[in-house]
Amino acid sequence: MVRKEVILMYLLFRLKKIKSIFFYILSLLCFITSTSYGADTFSTPLKFVVPDFPPFTYKLNGQLSGVGVDKIKKIMALSHINYTVQIVKDYKVAMLLMQQGKVDGIFLASENKERSDIATFSKPIMINRWCWYFKAGSGLTPLKRRFKRNAKVGTILNTNTQQWLQQNDYSIVGKPNNATALNKMLLANRVNAVFVAEAAFETILSKDQYYLYHKMIEVEKPFGLYISNTYIDIHPHVITKINEAITQLITQKKL
Repeated sequence: MVRKEVILMYLLFRLKKIKSIFFYILSLLCFITSTSYGADTFSTPLKFVVPDFPPFTYKLNGQLSGVGVDKIKKIMALSHINYTVQIVKDYKVAMLLMQQGKVDGIFLASENKERSDIATFSKPIMINRWCWYFKAGSGLTPLKRRFKRNAKVGTILNTNTQQWLQQNDYSIVGKPNNATALNKMLLANRVNAVFVAEAAFETILSKDQYYLYHKMIEVEKPFGLYISNTYIDIHPHVITKINEAITQLITQKKL
């Protein structure tokens, strides 16, 4: 009888130990799961900065508006990522803030080395076309060698189109900070041609003005968003979530 009681006590002891191990493992799994989930929900909002660059990003009646703003809203909602947006003067200021670690990302943007050195580019959200615009009947074309040597070119300040012109040795004589001023320079013959994002330039023109211009498409560039590598180091899944949302929205033709 004593032996049976000893065996029973031993079995109860083993059962309690097994239960303890089981609850320990369960607690550990819960901790791992909750930790991973916390990293993916991004409790601290992702801080975006955007340039004043109609029709993509701009303020209308005190509210942030534009094609880019509408697209980012859909992407972030599907990604379940909290975010804030601050508008600044231009891309140069936006980049400076990201370099200083004051913001986590910029949109809409095309790729360049300076941006890619400190941030990761998303999947394309849309295509941005860079175009030449001339006064109709001018006969000018960038296809001729003397155009690069002699043409006075204008573009919008601190944009990738400015950087492209500089890298390709064009003579930039006009660099206003908006498309309206750039158009005035062209019509007043202060520049011979302008090189600019198609949507940025044509959004300021009325339909009955198109006959005044000759357009030539130079290149098509993917437009997306940049997330700083510093933010990605802390939240390594953020760019994957964003890219998955972009793919899904494009597939569903909702972007």
